[in-house]
Amino acid sequence: MSPSYVYTTIITPRPGLGQEIVDKIIEYKTRSRRTRGFATISVASDRPVIYNNAPFDQDLEGLQAYVEELATDPDSIKAWAEIAGLSESVSHMIGEGLAGMDPNPLTGNHDAPYLERLTLHAKPGERDSVTEQLIGIRELLGDPKMSVSRGATGDVNKLMMMRMLTDLSVIGEFRSRQEEHRETRAALAAVERSCVSVEREYARVVRLVRRADE
Repeated sequence: MSPSYVYTTIITPRPGLGQEIVDKIIEYKTRSRRTRGFATISVASDRPVIYNNAPFDQDLEGLQAYVEELATDPDSIKAWAEIAGLSESVSHMIGEGLAGMDPNPLTGNHDAPYLERLTLHAKPGERDSVTEQLIGIRELLGDPKMSVSRGATGDVNKLMMMRMLTDLSVIGEFRSRQEEHRETRAALAAVERSCVSVEREYARVVRLVRRADE
């Protein structure tokens, strides 16, 4: 069985965020068994990339035109679906994301959103864990609305597209919520233990009363 690759296109608000996300994924990988399928993680953050097989991959002007056409032309979106092996609905989602982009990043203005590609290389035999891995990343980033869509199945390369309009502050907020949830769970556990103690004490008193009646 050949290795399966997952090409995840993300829309990031600033250059370098893709690498920071990768660092967070690697950190998460060491703490979560759900991400054991990651053999390698790399990021192409030095230039815009839509899809490794898409036209104009390195031609920025052509890429800008391709993005604009893709975002506005239903036929182009349908063609994208055929090229990438995606469902048409997923391609529409990608087109909507691209339509909201300032095209200037594709020609050098890095103050606005631009595209980065994360390549997640799953080990042979662990193809089924890919979705779990990406769900783990989605949880790590604290963005439950982020779309995760599976492409073709079988022993072929898989394409996953995630629209992530997020920043590392989201991760911080998510971790803060996690801590709050831990405190809440600890408080609930303490209440539950108290309830159990009260129930046991009540049962003991009932037994004593019954014995006294006898």
